[in-house]
Amino acid sequence: MADLTGKKIAIIATSHFEEAELVQPRDELRRAGAEVRVYSTSTDPIQAVEGDTQPTRKVEVDATFADLDVSDVDAVVVPGGTVNADTIRTDETAQRIVQDATAQGKVLAVICHAPW
Repeated sequence: MADLTGKKIAIIATSHFEEAELVQPRDELRRAGAEVRVYSTSTDPIQAVEGDTQPTRKVEVDATFADLDVSDVDAVVVPGGTVNADTIRTDETAQRIVQDATAQGKVLAVICHAPW
């Protein structure tokens, strides 16, 4: 992976995201030097799952969707998991984040069910 030192990446997710689709990109981006923050509907830890049904671990959240200013980041990552994707699809603030990222020409990485 390229050196991402100085790059800021936002991951938006809610509980019941697919663990590998948030944790692995987050960790790889950090290893490449990026500053990665996780945003959700609240700052409570969010529940990861495997195969959409098996709870695995919780992931710490850095800030809420409302706290995210897309102009301050270089990219937005949206992990999958059908419940996570469905929740994000109906959340107006999450919709705005994705729309702003697109309008501003930011890198938008959507994984598996995230394009919903």
